[in-house]
Amino acid sequence: MISNLLNLVGLYNDVDMLTVDIPMVRAGSDPVIFALFNKKVAKKLCKELKDVDSYTNVMKSSRFDSTYVVYSESSELESELINEKIAKVLESCSDILQFLHISDHCSTVRAYVFVT
Repeated sequence: MISNLLNLVGLYNDVDMLTVDIPMVRAGSDPVIFALFNKKVAKKLCKELKDVDSYTNVMKSSRFDSTYVVYSESSELESELINEKIAKVLESCSDILQFLHISDHCSTVRAYVFVT
């Protein structure tokens, strides 16, 4: 009941968020920054993720044109990182997936609350 009251006044959000951090091995790997943002939160997240804001550009994507925005260092990264099967899964999860961020830079997101 308390969470419902807090939700009414905007102090509580009952949306769950899962974050998975996987360390990348730096020895012999090329630099990589790739982000797939849901269009609803793309501008906000681009500014909050320092590596995306500094080193990437919006890329044209034929697979994610309707629901996602792709930010990358190069146009080849999308096809190298995401095959057709993964693309179909990401499209089917567009109502719950806010972003996918792959980077070799140490990057943090400032604290914020997702509202869906």
